[in-house]
Amino acid sequence: MDETHILYQDYPVRDNEVRLCRFVDDSDYVSVEFQVFPVESLPRYQILSYVWSVDGLEPSRNWTVKINGTQLPILDTLWPFLQTLRAKKLLLDGSWWWIDSLCIDLTNTTERSLQVQMMQRLYSDCHSCIIWLGEESHSSGRAVDFIYYLHRISERGWHNIKELRTIMQEDEHQGSWVLLEDFLSRRWWTRVWTLQEFCMPSVVSFWVGSRSVGREEVCASLKMADICETTYFENSIPFRRGWNRRRIWKRHRVLSSTTKQHAGLSLPALAAYCCTNEATNDVDRLYGLYGLLSTDRELLRVDYSQTVDQIYFQFAKSFIEKHNALDLAIFASLFSSNETESLPSWVPDWRRQTSLGAQVIPLMVSQSGNASIGNLRPIATLYSTTPSARYSASGDRAATYKFEDTILCVRGMAIDRLDPSKTWVDVHEQGSKMSFGLPTVHTPYPIGDARNALTEICRSLILSRHDRYLRVEMPVTEFLNDFLVLCALSLSEPTAVNSKFLEWFNKARHFQIHGLTLESMVRQQMRESENVFHDVVPNQDHYIQDSFFGRWYDTIVRMALRLTITRNGRLGMIPEKAREDDLVCIIYGCSVPVLLRKARDDEAYTLVGECFIDQCMSGEVLQFDYTETTFQIR
Repeated sequence: MDETHILYQDYPVRDNEVRLCRFVDDSDYVSVEFQVFPVESLPRYQILSYVWSVDGLEPSRNWTVKINGTQLPILDTLWPFLQTLRAKKLLLDGSWWWIDSLCIDLTNTTERSLQVQMMQRLYSDCHSCIIWLGEESHSSGRAVDFIYYLHRISERGWHNIKELRTIMQEDEHQGSWVLLEDFLSRRWWTRVWTLQEFCMPSVVSFWVGSRSVGREEVCASLKMADICETTYFENSIPFRRGWNRRRIWKRHRVLSSTTKQHAGLSLPALAAYCCTNEATNDVDRLYGLYGLLSTDRELLRVDYSQTVDQIYFQFAKSFIEKHNALDLAIFASLFSSNETESLPSWVPDWRRQTSLGAQVIPLMVSQSGNASIGNLRPIATLYSTTPSARYSASGDRAATYKFEDTILCVRGMAIDRLDPSKTWVDVHEQGSKMSFGLPTVHTPYPIGDARNALTEICRSLILSRHDRYLRVEMPVTEFLNDFLVLCALSLSEPTAVNSKFLEWFNKARHFQIHGLTLESMVRQQMRESENVFHDVVPNQDHYIQDSFFGRWYDTIVRMALRLTITRNGRLGMIPEKAREDDLVCIIYGCSVPVLLRKARDDEAYTLVGECFIDQCMSGEVLQFDYTETTFQIR
């Protein structure tokens, strides 16, 4: 039997018990004392959050500590922290610690599974959590100084964002922004397990060698970086990882002090927002978020003896059964398995990292009105007494489904098909992808009814919502006016238009509806409503998200959706994965229209993803005589 396992057997833990450690004086050695406590009567203790390896290498154990005269190998990444504790004269102060690689017998899968299920209690009840980012570098001290500086600036309560940006983007600060990104690029920020260690303890401090800085200061610096929009952070994955942690932490604080059901954090939303994080064991892409869950914890059984595919499949199946809804399956369009792998197309494969995980909202099914999934919308909106707008493409029709082994059989109807005659132009710029549909088809509009057509285009471009969290219906007059002014300026004064919008318009200007191009419709409106186009230039700052431009930027640039027209003349938005001849379907129990693709050799389909189809988002198509059918999704 493994000698390490024998050592832990001297300190067995049962259900609802925890093994803590403290360091004791033993001359030349670092010695550790273990003691087992009931979780209900833990002494004051601290938690260490750190990474098990550096640079993605296998964890190594070249150092040892002594326990009852026996040498226990410890992680190499832990040793520098112990030396820092010694240098600070804190190693032998009698403090109790919970350090996962020391306090859990990692060779015992049963113990490991039980301890993971107690993480929420462990992190919430600790006196403090120290996040060890590693040893000092030549610039880490200056990064910490800049974080404190940004915190002081944030406390001044700037009301003029433009002025603040001008100051913080001056040359004297450029080097400091680089140092902040270096701070956020340390490997600790990439690990999925460290998310709950960041969010749940009441007191958190970051240590970089001998320097330290608090969680509040770090979060303030992230807020300042978001406001100031320096070039270093616009498409920065390290920044987005940190930013999403800040958002989850703020939501978790609300959860700790409220009983509001809609404040909850669902596992699908968390997994999507955190998909750029890494895990040594892919089951931890879900298990590592377990402690943050406020709902559906019973759907995720922590069991390290199961395979990754088994865990992902069972969670998806259980989620659908509990909520009697099929929206979860849409996440599989972002997190999809390779064709050679065993997961069906309706089961999200959380191993598939995607840059979209950094976006403000992953999918339309993450709408604020969907309590079972939800999103990381601002805290203030959680207390709004106004009900959130809600997509309900299948109306009040309940989900009708059954599982046949790995096949999901659902009831619904095919209402349209993507037009095979259209072409798309994909434009890549600084990591962002913009796509444009260019079909020519007939629509229900009379010839020359340009304003109705432009209204439908505008509505589609912003998914008919005022805000990026999809809470409020689009203000038609305001947003249509902004859209028309930006289009008109693109024709008459292009230097006054944001470069990304101008690029989009120049590609989409030949988009045709009933023989009228977007450009011709805009020019017609310029002639008929000349006074409108002398208005003040609309907002073109995507930081202001409840504006037409902010919504357009989210949909076209961040979510990379394509404007298109279906075979039957419906205008809408489709994902990059869409292909000609994909079916547009209404699936009972799914809040948005779905694209399905015929499988190669049989009657089954694969799930492509969600789509926005104008005038089909609130059950309108149920009044028509479409044939109901059962779709087998494999």
